[in-house]
Amino acid sequence: MTVRTFTFTVSAPTVPSWYSVLGHKQWAAPVTNTIQSVLDPLATTTNIGAASGPSGIIRAYTGALCDQSMKTVALMGNGGHDDYWGNEVYSVRLDVANPAWTRLRNATANPKSGAPSLTYPQLADGSPCSDHTGDYCVGANGKWFKCGLGSTNFNGDVKDQYWWSFDPQAATPDYTFLGSSYPVNGAGAINSTVSYDAARHRIVKSMGSVNNGIRFYSADTGALVTTIPYYITESTLTSAVDDTNGILLVFSQYTNTAYWLNLASPGTVQSFPITGTANAPADKTSKVWWHAASNAFITWDGAQGLKKLTPTVVGGAYTGIAWSSVSGGGGVTVPSNMIAALGGGMYSKTSLIKNMGDGTAALVIVPRWSAMPNKDVWVMRLTGAV
Repeated sequence: MTVRTFTFTVSAPTVPSWYSVLGHKQWAAPVTNTIQSVLDPLATTTNIGAASGPSGIIRAYTGALCDQSMKTVALMGNGGHDDYWGNEVYSVRLDVANPAWTRLRNATANPKSGAPSLTYPQLADGSPCSDHTGDYCVGANGKWFKCGLGSTNFNGDVKDQYWWSFDPQAATPDYTFLGSSYPVNGAGAINSTVSYDAARHRIVKSMGSVNNGIRFYSADTGALVTTIPYYITESTLTSAVDDTNGILLVFSQYTNTAYWLNLASPGTVQSFPITGTANAPADKTSKVWWHAASNAFITWDGAQGLKKLTPTVVGGAYTGIAWSSVSGGGGVTVPSNMIAALGGGMYSKTSLIKNMGDGTAALVIVPRWSAMPNKDVWVMRLTGAV
């Protein structure tokens, strides 16, 4: 009998050359087009153009989502109020040789008629109307969620109780309505925050002025798993998951109070003041992300550099947290944050891909509404601590 031996070679993840050539803290502008080049055909019509037009996709108090498994940033139904009414979905995958924006779903025609449509905020085809997405959208390893509507088109209503999921990998990607029984944020529009707990495959939504204001949901179905009996008095919240220590951080830069919770065994929420606030980012809506190499949360400072929020960890518990500034890097010049200048805020349009396939992290920002030959996406490579 002949015995044959086979050798299998496992290839390392492919990392695009535009990214691998970057040094630590160097910026690049790798995306080959802009959102404007793939706009929905209805975007500038009276069907969905609204008062501000499609620039509201970026400017109208909107955020993004960052899917770690797909190395993708996406905008899901951005707009809201009387800014922009389109609910289309745009995405850009960054672990490819030539990243480019694509439109995954067309907008639902939604003409203004002086009052909300009868099916509002769930439109006739079951999809959501547009909203000020803020920090309401989240990527959960290949499945995306719209966790409430921050300030809906037509009249700016808050509809936190309406949730949708979105499958970007389906043959025809589309929204799936998850129901209208989710809790309402008593603090009003653009005050909740969502994050993805990858270790437990859960979505965490934290809400201001709500009893049991921290809630965990299945990242498969969107169903409630458990609630935390804590009342957060602040609004305009942001949140992030510390994957190293298994801790959820929630805070508002307007009050500079930090709240944290152990995710492995959720118990009592702890709070303490944030120090070093003179070094905080000027845009107080910017989302922070855990960067394991730095043992800190990081965000973009609105210009060339970074801001870092470093917790003091003792025995797996946070005992304090402080802001500090990080000098910027080389590469292309990043424009000042036009979103903050216009008052719309960055929210999760500041994103972090925690591992681009080579163990390094990529900070991704979408800070302006711009047409070619300008850019609307910048990426900073982080090969170690900042």
